Amino acid sequence: MIPRTIDRAIVLVLIVLFGACAPQQFLVRPAPEITRLNRIAVFPLENLSGEPDAGGRVTSILASDLYNSGLVDIVEPGEVQQFIIRSRIRVAGQLDLDTIREASRQLAADGIVFGSINEYTVIATDLGPLPAVSMTLRLVDANTGEIVWAATHSLQGDFKETVFGIGRVNSVGSLSEIVVQDLVLALGAAMYPEQEKIAAATFPRRVTTELTPKLPPEEPVIPLAPTMQELEAVEAEKEKAHSAVLQEWETIKGISQ
Repeated sequence: MIPRTIDRAIVLVLIVLFGACAPQQFLVRPAPEITRLNRIAVFPLENLSGEPDAGGRVTSILASDLYNSGLVDIVEPGEVQQFIIRSRIRVAGQLDLDTIREASRQLAADGIVFGSINEYTVIATDLGPLPAVSMTLRLVDANTGEIVWAATHSLQGDFKETVFGIGRVNSVGSLSEIVVQDLVLALGAAMYPEQEKIAAATFPRRVTTELTPKLPPEEPVIPLAPTMQELEAVEAEKEKAHSAVLQEWETIKGISQ
């Protein structure tokens, strides 16, 4: 049995790691306005990062993750590209209402996802190269041209790093996948605020729940006082951690000398 003190510490660490890096949703319409957009066309993301290949890579990841999430149906990317060529669209994120409605008609799409890759780079730090990715997404009602959901998300590779580099993301490609996953999760939460329709198998990086109605809260359970055995186990864990820190410090001192 894991001592309750240690268990609470683990929960606190998870809250810090996952709660502090959620996407910032700066426009969310009521859920019914979003959920009626069943078929979505993902237009190429505008690449503002300066990395030539970032646009195609991240747009492909986004379309794939949206499809795998089961939140919406996705228009085949090849069909979207053909429409862009036929319509001679230069910047996908800057369409007028007539073009949006024509896209809706030709692609049989209820909504269109636009966005931009604001940063896709590796920055130099004292601890070595550190990837950084920033994205903005907008979901537009294809019939009205109204933005019904929008979010921006930025991460650096050390966002969940602990001691000695544990948890550090070293690849800008891997970090972009995490950013996209977080944005898709945010869209799912906006579409289904009362029912979390996000499959854990799709995004194993986070622990999520299946689509189930929320149950009424249970009666609070008053915790029992820890037993002597539990207290001794906690003290043993503290002593083990203290010894490990001292040993690591002696190793560092030996290397520096």
